[in-house]
Amino acid sequence: MHQAANGDDLDLSAILKAALPGLIVPAPPWDEARSESSLIVGHLPGATVVRKPWGQERWLVQGDGRLVLKLIMLTSGHRTSLQLHRKKEEVSLLLWGRARLVSGGSAEDASTVLEVSELAPGTFVHVRPGAVHRIEAVDDILLLEVSTPEVDDVVRLRDDWSRSDGRLAAEHSDSGQNL
Repeated sequence: MHQAANGDDLDLSAILKAALPGLIVPAPPWDEARSESSLIVGHLPGATVVRKPWGQERWLVQGDGRLVLKLIMLTSGHRTSLQLHRKKEEVSLLLWGRARLVSGGSAEDASTVLEVSELAPGTFVHVRPGAVHRIEAVDDILLLEVSTPEVDDVVRLRDDWSRSDGRLAAEHSDSGQNL
């Protein structure tokens, strides 16, 4: 279970069903996956969990192919790094909660005024290489992100936890852990 900012447990299956009416969430055992030739079938709760200071990511499809698929949960009042990617391209769909997109500017000019856009469920953001961006959670939020596989391509311009650029080994040290 994921915890909301108020300490309540959140049932990810229930959140997804509410956000995506008609979604079929398989019954237990959820963590089993099967492989048939080039087809891989997995289940949501069996995804790799990566804990972040602002929430967590569930890596549904990892970077061994041409795309990465993640569920990203940010807790209310937290935000991602102000960042850009040199090669990575991503699209994020807000499934649940309210958020703000902070965007604009460049890595070379930190004094640039950034734009703020309100995001509601059903809004998607397409981030191309070089685009400066950050997501701020107004409520607890759930994003579905699809990206190209350059998962180490994170240039952090500002970070509330002073994290360095790239994929951080400490955040991935518990990878493989399922909730």
